Amino acid sequence: MGLWIASIIILCFSFLGVIILGFANFQETFKAKFSVLNMFPYELSYHNQGKLLLFYRFFLYLYAAFSITPALMMVSKYINFFGYLSYIVMISILFVINAIVFLTLHIIQAKFVRLHTMIATAYFAISALAAGASSIFLINLYLGNNQNDWNLLVFGILEAMLGFAILIIMLNPKLRNWAELNTKTNEDGTTIITRPKLFILASSEWLVIFVNFAVQILLLLAYL
Repeated sequence: MGLWIASIIILCFSFLGVIILGFANFQETFKAKFSVLNMFPYELSYHNQGKLLLFYRFFLYLYAAFSITPALMMVSKYINFFGYLSYIVMISILFVINAIVFLTLHIIQAKFVRLHTMIATAYFAISALAAGASSIFLINLYLGNNQNDWNLLVFGILEAMLGFAILIIMLNPKLRNWAELNTKTNEDGTTIITRPKLFILASSEWLVIFVNFAVQILLLLAYL
């Protein structure tokens, strides 16, 4: 129980640290508010500036590391249940890959359009698979437990809904032309290029990041 408490506290604390310190460092550096609607996650640190940058990166890597703990907690609990071994191994692999791609998403800039698109697509797909695998695992636990533990069923259904939500985000047809920018011609003939207020790929990346956090919390709660 003590390990579970430590895991969920550090997971939540590190995630909040990423958001709060990242946004604060951006505002302190550029004197402007960071927007999840049209700015990418990597833009919180690609500039390598700011007094809070080091702390932000510490929490970023801490969160990535502890995002794997929900799967590891399930491994520790069900490692001797051979009927579920394939499920927990698959979930663990997906969570580890997801953490690596999450960090990569914070490194590769959008100016590398094709590469960034590939990484974002991989992040969406692996996230959907991780949520789906967690859902199947929890529902199978419920069925294998003589249908007595309704919490497993509820968490399994919620995980499935989150996985489906990520799938909808990934299949949004607007993502095909995500790199299109707004252009405005001034009276003097100069052209200004700006991002749309809703930059679809940037906002989608943030949505999946938040959904992934919910997936991790649900799996930790299902451990109890």
